Amino acid sequence: MDVNERFCEMNGYEQSELIGEPIGIVMTDDEAYGPQAATEMMQQARTEGPQRFEWRNRRRDGKTFPVEVDLTVIELDGEERVLASVQDITERKRREQEYEQIFNGVEDPIAVFDPDTGDITEVNEPYRDMIGYDDLETIQELGIEGMSPSEGEYTAERGTALIREVSTTSEPKTVEWEAETAGGDRRYLDITLSPAVIRGEKRVLSIQRDVTERKRREQEYEQIFNGVQDAIAVFDPGTLEFLDANEAYLEMFDHESLGELRERGVSGLSVTKEGYTEQRGREVHQRVVESDEPEIVEWQGETSSGERVWLEVKVAPAVIGGEQRTVSIQRDITERKRRKQRLEVFNRILRHNLRNRLDVIQSHAEELQSRTTGDHAERIVAAVDDLAGVGRRARQVDQILSKEDNFTEIDITQRLREIVETMEAIDSDIVVRTDFPKEARLQTDEESITMAVESALENALGHAASAVAVAVDDRPTEHVITIADDGPGIPEEELRPIEAQTETRLQHGRGLGLWQLRWCVDNLNGELTIETDTGTTVRITVPKRRNPGQSV
Repeated sequence: MDVNERFCEMNGYEQSELIGEPIGIVMTDDEAYGPQAATEMMQQARTEGPQRFEWRNRRRDGKTFPVEVDLTVIELDGEERVLASVQDITERKRREQEYEQIFNGVEDPIAVFDPDTGDITEVNEPYRDMIGYDDLETIQELGIEGMSPSEGEYTAERGTALIREVSTTSEPKTVEWEAETAGGDRRYLDITLSPAVIRGEKRVLSIQRDVTERKRREQEYEQIFNGVQDAIAVFDPGTLEFLDANEAYLEMFDHESLGELRERGVSGLSVTKEGYTEQRGREVHQRVVESDEPEIVEWQGETSSGERVWLEVKVAPAVIGGEQRTVSIQRDITERKRRKQRLEVFNRILRHNLRNRLDVIQSHAEELQSRTTGDHAERIVAAVDDLAGVGRRARQVDQILSKEDNFTEIDITQRLREIVETMEAIDSDIVVRTDFPKEARLQTDEESITMAVESALENALGHAASAVAVAVDDRPTEHVITIADDGPGIPEEELRPIEAQTETRLQHGRGLGLWQLRWCVDNLNGELTIETDTGTTVRITVPKRRNPGQSV
């Protein structure tokens, strides 16, 4: 055996110790790497040409180590010789062992591809578990095409093209893919393709993450998102850029795609001349994010055809895909705004014109009354007084109910005594019995509760045969005010619209009294019940409100 210094150094010998010695001096006791096996490899080199294989050598100290051998038969000085180029691959084997441990130790499924052919060269255990095939041979035989749905964009051609692109550019790439398991189930995958060199060969690693559940949730979200009737859009609160919009939102503004919305932006969809600017919208969205509380605003939008629409917009904070977002839920209230405007105009006309005309009729009726006999003029005056009273009452109700909440602490016992004394003086023929606690204090809207009690008491005094009873029941969380009379009872046709809280052409009351009572109780967030079994019994339940800072 003839050796160079590098071979001697690798095996721990001096060159003089190896020259002329048989090759067995650096061989292990393992038959797989013994003289017989070496002779067979030399024979293959003679008959088949150069051979490359892995081997194990033994150093002088007895330790064995892996080597890679390139074996070639040559002729030197007219004699056949075997040239062996031997490389210590200890470090490479260590790296490969680490790779194998990592490869099979990670939880994510991994497949390795040959970028030239697109073939699978190896897969780890999580990949086998996910796809449902135990042996590598079956997986290799099926390939990309056999483990992807037969329809759609997930083809072998596309997969191979992506693998080659990553190998050529040396840049990782993340794609969505759909796989089909051995059992026929479909799995949605997020796949990161990365270039790699494994055992000296160029490869592409495919690290796969099963996102089937996330994808299904997204699909359910899309179905709900586009299935609701309300118009919904998702925004980046910092830039107010459209990130998503459902079909109802597109339809509301007469657009075909999200791209069209982005092109117009919030300013293009808003009536900026009336103050509905993008800056104002951004301030709303930023307030919502900072407070983490939804906010409701009215907004005036403009469709692609230039039509203006009034919107009630609820802006709510949301985290979508791990990012802070705002969701805008919009309802078209154009008709409601127009109806409100019409009511305001009608109210003004009736309040102003009707009052003026009634004043004229009343003055002329009074003049006629002084000049004529009979009760015709008196009836005119009485009707005018009644109608004017209805108008005054309507204005009073509107003024009280249009105010913002004005809750103050009152003694309901004292307030009821004052109301009873005032109204009892007007109709002294009826006996009013009271049953009040010494004191009953609560936080409430004094004007609303006064008007509610006055309405109920006025009805009782107007219809009672002989007596009216007024009582207060002070309960832990509420006060119950009861006003009962011994009259004939309110007719069913009068009560029906009040209980249904709506009037129709066939079901309507004759005045404002009961409606006034209903609205005032609603304004107090209370409860109203009316019983007509024996006379009429009205119960007004008013919840107690705590003072700020009051403990439970």
